[in-house]
Amino acid sequence: MSSPPPRPAPNPFATRYTQPGSIVPLDADGQPVDLPLLLSRLRANDCCGAIVGPHGSGKTNLLVHLAAALATHEGSLGPLRIRSHRDAVGILRSILAAAAGTVVCIDSWEQMGLATRLSVQAAAAWQRCGLLVTSHAATALPTLMECRTSPAMLAAIVAALPDTGGSITQADIADACDRHAGNLRDALADLYDRFESRRSS
Repeated sequence: MSSPPPRPAPNPFATRYTQPGSIVPLDADGQPVDLPLLLSRLRANDCCGAIVGPHGSGKTNLLVHLAAALATHEGSLGPLRIRSHRDAVGILRSILAAAAGTVVCIDSWEQMGLATRLSVQAAAAWQRCGLLVTSHAATALPTLMECRTSPAMLAAIVAALPDTGGSITQADIADACDRHAGNLRDALADLYDRFESRRSS
């Protein structure tokens, strides 16, 4: 009885390797972000701050890593994902049930209207909780870090993923970054498709 054919190697750009929290946060030069320094800045601002940047610039990934680090000492709630203003009700309830000193981590802060954001800030202050959010633009909270992307950053991410077997080149990485205007999420999806196309041809 013959053995079944070996399974193809997983696509290194699959979600399991690229989802928020699975990639080390990097700066625009492709170097690891100094998480202890960011945590020190956040604590100096009474654990309130915003991670700011365009779509696909690594904000959510950084938030996930900071939330995990905060959980060790201050305690963290979230990251809580905002998809519409209706999610704010659940977030308010979570904040009002949180212990003092907890840092509430909210992704996509701009999805809530001004009145809702003010309500969330007031609830966090009432509970003596910190507030760390991601946003596409500057907020009323102190900016903790402004995320930017570059081909060097995308190349560093690709280098940390499982081996592509040489099917993805530096030219592919630069082209994907340029084609998607620096949006890393879309660029990684593009590279996923390129990898699949080349190994099946």
